[in-house]
Amino acid sequence: MRWKGCALSESVVTAECYARLGVRRVVNAADTYTALGGGRWSPGVAAAVTEASGHHVSLTELIGAAGSYLAEAIGVPAALPVAGAAAGLTACAAACMTHGDAALAANLPTRLPAAHEFLMLKSQRTGYDAAIELTGGRIRDIGKSDAPPSWDLAGEVDERTAAFIWLAGDEFERNAPSLEDMADAARRAGVPLIVDAAAQVPPFGNLRAYHDRGADLVVFSGGKGLRGPQGSGLVVGEAELVTACRLVAFPHQYVGRAAKVSKEMIIGLVTAIDEALATGAAQSWAGWEALLDAVEQAVPEGLTTYRVRRGRMGQDCPRLYIRWNHAGLSAADLADDFRQLAVPVEIGLDRPSASEIFVNPFSVLADEQAYLVSAVEDVLSRRFA
Repeated sequence: MRWKGCALSESVVTAECYARLGVRRVVNAADTYTALGGGRWSPGVAAAVTEASGHHVSLTELIGAAGSYLAEAIGVPAALPVAGAAAGLTACAAACMTHGDAALAANLPTRLPAAHEFLMLKSQRTGYDAAIELTGGRIRDIGKSDAPPSWDLAGEVDERTAAFIWLAGDEFERNAPSLEDMADAARRAGVPLIVDAAAQVPPFGNLRAYHDRGADLVVFSGGKGLRGPQGSGLVVGEAELVTACRLVAFPHQYVGRAAKVSKEMIIGLVTAIDEALATGAAQSWAGWEALLDAVEQAVPEGLTTYRVRRGRMGQDCPRLYIRWNHAGLSAADLADDFRQLAVPVEIGLDRPSASEIFVNPFSVLADEQAYLVSAVEDVLSRRFA
């Protein structure tokens, strides 16, 4: 079958700044993955970043002012802009070991306080755990990999425990106690609860919801669903602990110094959160559904389609799944087909070995929509003719 997207591909132009390096534009129909550059900035965020770049300010003053502004806007006791969600986890871990003690902070990661262990559900372990261990702290597994613990988690706490860690998101919560149960155990044991909610917006109400449900510290990525700078993130939570996070984070010369957040990233983050709180994701829903309607119409007969209202991490954005019943063909195989197109398309897949892919409209730009529809028709028609 002749490639139907050749003419359309000419309208999906790679920006010169990338083209001159030989880097191709990618149509992101998967998710706001860091490997794909996170979320796309709005014009307002781009303008704010450009404006911020034109002046010098005191970073210490800016970080404090931005934190106060965001805490009031979101409705939490305190907030701190950081250099991404992983940097936020590092700051939170150091804060829970030092509690604002500069002498303790100065010795991390080589000399550790007595309380330096982080209790984490075995079912929630990920590659992002390294952000905790950069502080010198250690993670201790609790529970089982395939089921919530059946015992009182407060009993796991001893003199070495610095905090509990709990990961938000449908995939991580499946075999875990609820946030409320974790918060109750942490409160009774007298230790903080850190929640990693890096990808948990939209809905934007989550910016305060996890704290409202009992978390002491919550970490978000600024560069995913918030559509802020990818090198930004946010910590929200109890004022004393957020202050301790601020001590160990940039620009202070402690363990978080390497995670430098620029004045441009801070202003971009503030602008992105302002826009998110003012508009919400609901205004985008009709456009997302319209794009998925067009994609669904391009799916060849014989394949099954269905939609979900949330991603596997729990974000509110519809996804169109396309399923087949052909032996020997995996989601990874189709993902490779999409990457070989004139303009590569990153298609969504939950598991490389599965017999289904999905289209996520969240990051697809207006000038990419017709090309995406044509790409889906072409790839699937050639595979399932």
